[in-house]
Amino acid sequence: MSTKSLWHSSRIIKASKRPLYERYMVTVASGSSSTSQKPYYVTSPIFYVNAAPHIGHLYSIVIADIFARWEKMRNPSRTVLYTTGTDEHGLKIQQAAKAQGLSPLQLSDLTSQRFRNLVKDAGLDYTSFIRTTEQRHAVAVHDIWVGTPDNTSGAID
Repeated sequence: MSTKSLWHSSRIIKASKRPLYERYMVTVASGSSSTSQKPYYVTSPIFYVNAAPHIGHLYSIVIADIFARWEKMRNPSRTVLYTTGTDEHGLKIQQAAKAQGLSPLQLSDLTSQRFRNLVKDAGLDYTSFIRTTEQRHAVAVHDIWVGTPDNTSGAID
Protein backbone atom coordinates (compact mmCIF):
# COMPACT_ATOMS: atom_id res chain seq x y z
CA MET A 1 0.00 0.00 0.00
CA SER A 2 1.37 3.41 -0.93
CA THR A 3 0.64 6.77 0.61
CA LYS A 4 -0.89 10.08 -0.42
CA SER A 5 -0.67 13.46 1.26
CA LEU A 6 -3.91 15.12 2.31
CA TRP A 7 -4.90 18.14 4.29
CA HIS A 8 -6.28 17.09 7.64
CA SER A 9 -7.83 19.36 10.24
CA SER A 10 -7.08 17.35 13.36
CA ARG A 11 -3.29 17.11 13.03
CA ILE A 12 -0.82 19.54 11.52
CA ILE A 13 2.74 18.60 10.65
CA LYS A 14 5.11 21.54 10.54
CA ALA A 15 8.40 21.06 8.78
CA SER A 16 9.60 24.58 8.11
CA LYS A 17 12.41 23.50 5.79
CA ARG A 18 9.88 21.80 3.52
CA PRO A 19 7.91 23.64 0.83
CA LEU A 20 4.84 25.49 2.04
CA TYR A 21 2.39 23.13 0.33
CA GLU A 22 3.80 20.28 2.44
CA ARG A 23 3.79 22.06 5.80
CA TYR A 24 0.16 21.37 6.70
CA MET A 25 -0.36 17.89 5.31
CA VAL A 26 -0.45 14.42 6.79
CA THR A 27 0.16 11.09 5.15
CA VAL A 28 -2.72 8.64 4.75
CA ALA A 29 -3.18 5.34 2.95
CA SER A 30 -4.09 5.61 -0.73
CA GLY A 31 -3.83 3.73 -3.98
CA SER A 32 -0.96 5.62 -5.59
CA SER A 33 1.72 8.20 -4.96
CA SER A 34 4.76 9.77 -6.48
CA THR A 35 7.43 11.28 -4.32
CA SER A 36 9.44 12.61 -7.28
CA GLN A 37 6.82 15.19 -8.30
CA LYS A 38 5.30 18.07 -6.43
CA PRO A 39 1.58 17.65 -5.88
CA TYR A 40 -0.73 19.16 -8.48
CA TYR A 41 -2.62 21.82 -6.57
CA VAL A 42 -6.02 23.16 -7.65
CA THR A 43 -8.18 25.59 -5.75
CA SER A 44 -11.49 27.26 -6.33
CA PRO A 45 -12.18 30.64 -4.77
CA ILE A 46 -13.12 30.47 -1.13
CA PHE A 47 -16.68 31.72 -1.05
CA TYR A 48 -18.19 34.36 1.23
CA VAL A 49 -20.97 33.02 3.42
CA ASN A 50 -23.10 36.17 3.43
CA ALA A 51 -25.50 34.66 0.87
CA ALA A 52 -26.59 31.27 -0.45
CA PRO A 53 -24.56 29.47 -3.11
CA HIS A 54 -25.58 30.24 -6.71
CA ILE A 55 -24.75 29.12 -10.24
CA GLY A 56 -21.56 31.23 -10.33
CA HIS A 57 -20.20 29.38 -7.30
CA LEU A 58 -21.06 26.05 -8.90
CA TYR A 59 -19.30 27.09 -12.11
CA SER A 60 -16.05 27.80 -10.23
CA ILE A 61 -16.25 24.50 -8.36
CA VAL A 62 -16.94 22.53 -11.56
CA ILE A 63 -13.98 24.09 -13.39
CA ALA A 64 -11.60 23.31 -10.51
CA ASP A 65 -12.98 19.76 -10.28
CA ILE A 66 -12.36 19.29 -14.02
CA PHE A 67 -8.71 20.31 -13.64
CA ALA A 68 -8.25 17.96 -10.65
CA ARG A 69 -9.89 15.00 -12.42
CA TRP A 70 -7.96 15.65 -15.62
CA GLU A 71 -4.63 15.61 -13.81
CA LYS A 72 -5.59 12.40 -11.97
CA MET A 73 -6.40 10.75 -15.30
CA ARG A 74 -3.36 12.20 -17.09
CA ASN A 75 -0.89 11.28 -14.37
CA PRO A 76 -2.33 8.70 -11.93
CA SER A 77 0.88 8.52 -9.89
CA ARG A 78 0.85 12.24 -9.06
CA THR A 79 -0.84 13.49 -5.89
CA VAL A 80 -3.67 15.88 -6.73
CA LEU A 81 -4.84 18.32 -4.05
CA TYR A 82 -8.08 20.20 -4.69
CA THR A 83 -9.12 22.75 -2.10
CA THR A 84 -12.33 24.74 -1.86
CA GLY A 85 -14.05 26.35 1.07
CA THR A 86 -15.60 29.39 2.65
CA ASP A 87 -14.36 32.79 3.77
CA GLU A 88 -16.13 33.55 7.02
CA HIS A 89 -14.81 36.98 7.93
CA GLY A 90 -15.94 40.46 6.97
CA LEU A 91 -18.45 43.19 7.48
CA LYS A 92 -20.94 41.82 4.92
CA ILE A 93 -21.05 38.52 6.80
CA GLN A 94 -21.62 40.33 10.08
CA GLN A 95 -24.41 42.40 8.49
CA ALA A 96 -26.06 39.36 6.85
CA ALA A 97 -25.96 37.44 10.13
CA LYS A 98 -27.50 40.33 12.04
CA ALA A 99 -30.27 40.67 9.44
CA GLN A 100 -31.12 36.97 9.95
CA GLY A 101 -30.92 37.14 13.74
CA LEU A 102 -27.83 34.93 13.83
CA SER A 103 -24.28 35.29 15.04
CA PRO A 104 -21.64 35.44 12.29
CA LEU A 105 -20.47 31.95 13.28
CA GLN A 106 -24.02 30.54 13.16
CA LEU A 107 -24.50 31.99 9.67
CA SER A 108 -21.09 30.65 8.65
CA ASP A 109 -21.91 27.16 9.91
CA LEU A 110 -25.22 27.07 8.01
CA THR A 111 -23.95 28.55 4.76
CA SER A 112 -20.68 26.61 4.77
CA GLN A 113 -22.72 23.40 4.96
CA ARG A 114 -24.78 24.58 1.99
CA PHE A 115 -21.56 24.92 -0.04
CA ARG A 116 -20.51 21.38 0.97
CA ASN A 117 -23.95 20.12 -0.04
CA LEU A 118 -23.67 21.91 -3.40
CA VAL A 119 -20.44 20.05 -4.17
CA LYS A 120 -21.93 16.72 -3.11
CA ASP A 121 -25.22 17.24 -4.97
CA ALA A 122 -23.33 18.14 -8.15
CA GLY A 123 -21.39 14.86 -7.97
CA LEU A 124 -18.10 16.68 -7.45
CA ASP A 125 -15.33 16.12 -4.95
CA TYR A 126 -12.46 17.91 -3.26
CA THR A 127 -9.44 16.94 -1.19
CA SER A 128 -9.95 19.61 1.44
CA PHE A 129 -12.74 21.99 2.39
CA ILE A 130 -11.25 24.90 4.31
CA ARG A 131 -13.13 27.35 6.49
CA THR A 132 -11.30 30.52 7.44
CA THR A 133 -12.63 30.14 10.99
CA GLU A 134 -10.79 26.84 11.44
CA GLN A 135 -7.67 26.64 13.59
CA ARG A 136 -5.63 25.04 10.79
CA HIS A 137 -6.32 28.09 8.63
CA ALA A 138 -5.24 30.49 11.37
CA VAL A 139 -1.99 28.55 11.93
CA ALA A 140 -1.20 28.44 8.20
CA VAL A 141 -1.85 32.16 7.73
CA HIS A 142 0.28 32.99 10.76
CA ASP A 143 3.16 30.91 9.44
CA ILE A 144 2.95 32.53 6.00
CA TRP A 145 2.98 36.09 7.34
CA VAL A 146 5.00 35.78 10.53
CA GLY A 147 7.05 32.61 10.24
CA THR A 148 7.13 29.28 11.98
CA PRO A 149 7.83 28.70 15.69
CA ASP A 150 11.48 27.92 14.97
CA ASN A 151 11.82 31.49 13.61
CA THR A 152 12.21 30.54 9.98
CA SER A 153 10.80 32.79 7.33
CA GLY A 154 7.18 32.45 6.41
CA ALA A 155 7.92 33.30 2.77
CA ILE A 156 6.38 31.07 0.15
CA ASP A 157 8.92 28.56 -1.14
